[in-house]
Amino acid sequence: MTTSVPWFRIVIFMLLAILISLPFRFALVDWPAMDLDLFGVPVLRALLEGSGPIIAVLVVTLGLRQYWRPVTFSGSSTVHALLMLLTAPVVFTLIGVPNETGVSPHLFGLALGAGTIIYCLFEEAGWRGFLHNALHSWSPARRYVLVGILWYLWHFGFLAEGATLANQLTALTVLIGGSFLLGKLADDTHAVAITAAFHLVVNILVFNNLARDVPVADQLLLTAGCVVLWVPILIHWKRTKPMGQS
Repeated sequence: MTTSVPWFRIVIFMLLAILISLPFRFALVDWPAMDLDLFGVPVLRALLEGSGPIIAVLVVTLGLRQYWRPVTFSGSSTVHALLMLLTAPVVFTLIGVPNETGVSPHLFGLALGAGTIIYCLFEEAGWRGFLHNALHSWSPARRYVLVGILWYLWHFGFLAEGATLANQLTALTVLIGGSFLLGKLADDTHAVAITAAFHLVVNILVFNNLARDVPVADQLLLTAGCVVLWVPILIHWKRTKPMGQS
């Protein structure tokens, strides 16, 4: 792992991530196919919004060959990593998600859970898979703050209709705080899959447009269901595999 910071790659990463995601986030591109949904959930539109970081990562890391360590996709256990990722679709399907589309709550939950965790993987490939690794020579606190600020800039929330200084400061604070939490998880586990799983909690409770119309009580129930299953997975992972190795 090199100790120098690849600033050129970081700048290219951010430019690509923004240029790819921004047109979809603000409906500057509106292909007919984007209106297609899965069981009432506009998954395609959401994934196109989140595609910027993962595409940018593939470019600047030359297909994940550079700056993809010490944090990798699955850390020390691919099986445990996949179980972490599959938890949300399973929990959302079993509990069901009330909706106004007339679709079965269980099918709606499946689409919401699967779409959200894939979206989170797209993002985490960038923030923890690339940026976190690229800034590995920095102290944790400096790294977490910079990643949080760049994460905020990628959202371009200040361009949204009705954006205020107060709500943007709140968003910046939440994302820097989330960067500390997810960055610490990345340092401890070396697994993007784990940070993506916990990123889902932030998305469901705060930022996820897919879950925007889901009642808060249901959001909390879905989140609690995921956390309850993640705990034994993480405990077993830690007991059987050194989590800080990849």
